[in-house]
Amino acid sequence: MLNDLVLFDKNFVYFFILSAFFLLILSQLRVNDNYSDATFLGIIISILTALRLPVLLYNKEINVDESQMITQAMTLWKDPVFWQSVDGTTSGPLNSYVLIFGKLLTGSFDYTSGRLVGLLLIILTLVMLYKAAQSYFNTQSARFSLILTLLFYAYNQTPDFIHYSSEILSVFLVSASLWVLSFIRKGSRNVAFGFALGLLLSLTPWAKIQTLPVAGILGLYGLYLYFQRKNYPGMLAILSGVLSFSALALGSLAYYQVLDDFLLYYIQGNLVYGHEVSNYKKIFSFVAMLLKVVPFRELFMISLSLLLFSIKSYLRLPKALIFFLITWGITTAYVIIKPGMFFHHYLLYFIPFLTFINTFSIQEIQRRYTIQSFQYAYAFSLIVLGSSVWQLALRRDSKAAAKAELAYDLPENRVITTVHRYSSPGEGLAIWGWWTGGYVMAQMPQAVAENHSVRCTTDSPLMEDYQKRYLDNLQTNQPVVFLDAVGSKYNFPLVHTSALHETVPMIREYIRRKYQFLSKVDGVRIYIRKDRFRDIHNPYF
Repeated sequence: MLNDLVLFDKNFVYFFILSAFFLLILSQLRVNDNYSDATFLGIIISILTALRLPVLLYNKEINVDESQMITQAMTLWKDPVFWQSVDGTTSGPLNSYVLIFGKLLTGSFDYTSGRLVGLLLIILTLVMLYKAAQSYFNTQSARFSLILTLLFYAYNQTPDFIHYSSEILSVFLVSASLWVLSFIRKGSRNVAFGFALGLLLSLTPWAKIQTLPVAGILGLYGLYLYFQRKNYPGMLAILSGVLSFSALALGSLAYYQVLDDFLLYYIQGNLVYGHEVSNYKKIFSFVAMLLKVVPFRELFMISLSLLLFSIKSYLRLPKALIFFLITWGITTAYVIIKPGMFFHHYLLYFIPFLTFINTFSIQEIQRRYTIQSFQYAYAFSLIVLGSSVWQLALRRDSKAAAKAELAYDLPENRVITTVHRYSSPGEGLAIWGWWTGGYVMAQMPQAVAENHSVRCTTDSPLMEDYQKRYLDNLQTNQPVVFLDAVGSKYNFPLVHTSALHETVPMIREYIRRKYQFLSKVDGVRIYIRKDRFRDIHNPYF
C-alpha cells in the first residue's frame, strides 16, 4: 500500500485522486475569514509534505550537487573547518553545515536526510513568504499567491528542482529577510528588526555568494526606509547586523588559518567562474530557460500574465517601491546569468520575487474584476501549473525521481564493494573526476578539499592552484584508496573523458610512487596505497 501511495507514476489513479482532493481543499482556502493562518499554513505544509514523499523516500542521487554537499557535511562531521577539510567551490559553507541537522534527525548522511532538510527549508520559505506578502498587501491575495508557489514546489518532478540544491538555503534567507523588511516598512521603531535584517543578509553569501547582489538590494531598501523616517539608529542596526556576523566569520577563518583559501578559492574562484562564456550566450541561455524549463515556465508565464493585467496599478506605487521592485527583479536575473553555467535550479532565485509581485498583482486584479471572474481565471492557472507534472511524468525519457523504484537504502556497486574491502571505517577516500555519489555510497569522508577534480583540469587562472592543493591534500591525508572515475559511466559528463589524473604531472607522479593499481571496475580505475596493498596481499612481509 505504501508503494501505491508513493510511486505516483506507477499509480496514476492514486495520484489523480490525491491531487483532486488537494485542489478541492486549496479552492476553499480563498475565503480569508474562515481559516486562521495556522490552519491555512498547516494545510499547505501537509500538501507539500505528502506530494514530496516520492523524493524523500528515493534514497538515490538525483543531482551531483546534492552528493557533493552531503559528502562535505559528512567530512565536516569529522573535521568541521571549512576550506581546510572541505571546499564547496561555488557553494558556501552553510549549505553543508545545515545538512548536519539531517544527520541528527535521521542518524545518517544520505539522500533522504539531505532532502528532509531541504523540505524543512522549503516549508520555512513558504511561511516566510506568506507572512511577508500578508504584511505588504492583504491576507486573501497572499494566500492566492502562495498557493501558486506551493504548486510549483509540490507538483514538481523535474530533477533540477527536487534535489537538495545549493539555492534552497539562500532562497529561505532572502524570504526571511523580506519578512523582517516588512516590519521596517510598516514603521516599527524597534531597531532589533534592523539588526535581524542585517544578520540575515550577511548570512546569504555564506550560503551562496551568488545571492550577494540580491541581499544588497534588500539591505539598501531597508536603509532607505529607515533614512526616510530619519531613524538613524535603525540604519546603524542594519550595518551592525551585517558587520557582526561578517567579523565573526572572517575572524574564525583567520584563527583556523584558512582566510587565504577563502579569498582565493571562494572569492576569486567565483569571480572567474564562467569567464569563458560570452554575455550574448548568457542572455540567450537565460531566455531559453525561461521559455523551456517545466514547470518554472508555467509559473513564470502565469506571473507575467498577472503582471500585465495589473500593470497600471504598479505605476501608482510609490517611486521608491517601484525602483526597489525593478532593481530586485533585474538583480535576480543577473545572479542567474552571471555564472555562465545554466543549471535549471538557478531559477529558484526567482521564487521570492515572483511570489511577492504575484501577491500585489492578484490584489489589484481582485479590485478590478468580479470575484467570480477572478476565481475562474485563477482555477485555470492552478490547472495549468499543477498539470505540468503530467507532461513530464508521461514522457518516455523522463528522469523524474518518482519514476524510479522505491529505495530506502543507499545503492552499492562493485567499485564500492572493492573500496570497502581495502579501507576501514572513518578513513578518507579520494576520487578523481566528478563522481561525488561515490563518497555517499561508500559513506566515507573526502580526503581532498574539493571532492571533484574538474577545476584541476579546466583551463582557468586558478588551475595550478587547484592542482597544487589537490596534491597537498593527498600528501597530508594519505587516503588508502584513490579512484579515477574519468571515462566511467559514473563520471559527470562535464568532465571530459581525456581529463585523467595522468594529465596532471604532479598528481600522476605521486600516484605512481605511492599507490598500486588494483583493477578497473565499471570503467573506474582503483588504486590502493602500497602499504595497505602489501599488508592485505602479503601479510607476512
